[in-house]
Amino acid sequence: MKTKVLEDIGLARNEVKVYLTLLRLGSVSVGKITRESGVHRRNVYDALERLSKKGLVGSITRNRVKYFEAASPHRLMDIVMSQRLMLNEQEKRLKSILPDLDCVHISREKEDVSIFWGKAGIRTILEDIIKTGEENCVLGAYVPSKLLPVIESYHRKRIRARIPLKMIFNMADRERAKKLSGKSYTEVRCMPKAYQSPITINIYGDKVGLLVWSEENPLGILMKNNNIYVGFREFFNMLWSVTKAA
Repeated sequence: MKTKVLEDIGLARNEVKVYLTLLRLGSVSVGKITRESGVHRRNVYDALERLSKKGLVGSITRNRVKYFEAASPHRLMDIVMSQRLMLNEQEKRLKSILPDLDCVHISREKEDVSIFWGKAGIRTILEDIIKTGEENCVLGAYVPSKLLPVIESYHRKRIRARIPLKMIFNMADRERAKKLSGKSYTEVRCMPKAYQSPITINIYGDKVGLLVWSEENPLGILMKNNNIYVGFREFFNMLWSVTKAA
């Protein structure tokens, strides 16, 4: 029981054995401590040094022989109080940084996947592309007629910001592809076969923005994840290599 309690407040097993031996024997030499505690002589010296630093052991030299004795057991309460003060200080310091840590955690979670509804949601992702200012690679460049003004506004801002754009159109939208290919900072290619998809994929920065087109209820999904970005970018590069200019 005594051993467990003393270990719980920070004393090593050999320190406990040596300290209890000194309490029992009083002022004794290292040899006596070694015989009575059962601790190897070399480890006794190490334990005595650590106990001395903790204020639990004192020494005196008589006739050129060094004797050691235990400090009052009440010194153990001083150690516990010191640990309590240290824990209180650590608690205060931790509480002071918790708000910042929470902000980082919440911000990271929000940035991983965000969903934006309606025309305003589509505009939010397009504005983020402009704000990021890096090349945008687009798969499935289909736009419902009602939302064309939003896209045209995006292109004007993109060109003013000199943001490069690579677009892979559906073959069914070849005429629009040709029209866009004449814009600055724009490269356009078409898939070899016609297909229709209600989703346009924007790959830029370290993000992937999905524009789910609908005349009435368009939807934007923004993913900020490097692995997802790299996967989509590799897929885009593969398709780019097998498509032809509009």
